[in-house]
Amino acid sequence: MLRIVSILLVAAAALPANAQRFGGAVATTADEVFVGETGNTSVAGEVYVYSRAEGWAESGRLRVTDEADRFGRALAAHGDVLLVGASGADAGTGAVYVFSRGDAGALSHTATLTASDAYEGDQFGSSIAFDGTTAMVSAPEKGDGAGAVYVFGKDESGTFTQVATLTEDEAQGFGSIIALKGAIALIGSPAHDDGRGKVYVYERDGDSFAQTGALEPASGAEGGRFGSALALGGGMAFVGMPMIAQRQGSVMVYERDETGAFVALPQLRAFEPQRGATFGTSLAFGDGVLWVGSPGENQRAGAVYRFERREGNWGGAQRQLSA
Repeated sequence: MLRIVSILLVAAAALPANAQRFGGAVATTADEVFVGETGNTSVAGEVYVYSRAEGWAESGRLRVTDEADRFGRALAAHGDVLLVGASGADAGTGAVYVFSRGDAGALSHTATLTASDAYEGDQFGSSIAFDGTTAMVSAPEKGDGAGAVYVFGKDESGTFTQVATLTEDEAQGFGSIIALKGAIALIGSPAHDDGRGKVYVYERDGDSFAQTGALEPASGAEGGRFGSALALGGGMAFVGMPMIAQRQGSVMVYERDETGAFVALPQLRAFEPQRGATFGTSLAFGDGVLWVGSPGENQRAGAVYRFERREGNWGGAQRQLSA
């Protein structure tokens, strides 16, 4: 995880001239970093590629010839495959573009994923989770804003096939954010119940997923947008709630018990809470370390917090401010 953070800092330092919304989405593999730029006014959007072999300098850019508005809105990478969401494509119907690495080592556009029941304004491709064999793609505006998540399986030939559609009757913006790890998927609905938020827990069941539970904030969390950010790993689940307490923000921490249920642990907060900091807007977890984004902190210059679990408790917090 430290290596990934170092890579992202290098990428951020290499901000392209005239970039617009550069960094709106980021994905990494062992040797590459992909950075989305979804606000470009001259083209529909680009994805910048930074390569270890080039000393983490820019090694290329990806775009498509389609009018793929918001191309790069969401990114997910695994091995030699990159998935790029374009939630504004086709008048907001949305699409996901599959890039695969060929024998020459270059990434090329090899397929386009769309929903089986695609409809204008669904915004398919707003969020993507991909573990190498299963891709989950959200359309949070499906069904007048109820939302849906589409499950695709990838076979040995590299072909993606839609195998399931997940919906929740009472959800709002279902699939605004997705986390996938092993047999567990978390699907966020931060707009649920007028912004109180809810996270749905799914477990893999053959080619599809079945809901096995839900996570909700405690009382007094109205408008906190619980489920705005998600992370999974090490038997833990982390849920961002950036709008709670006058937008100071917090992160809910859960641990799976012997029955498989997620049990709430003490919340994480910035050690110097600031109104409007929106702590918990973004989350990343790896190697036993949790990284928490707080973009409204430090007069909106932003900050990133690092938490490490020690003797069962999350401590050793460190804060990194932008230069």
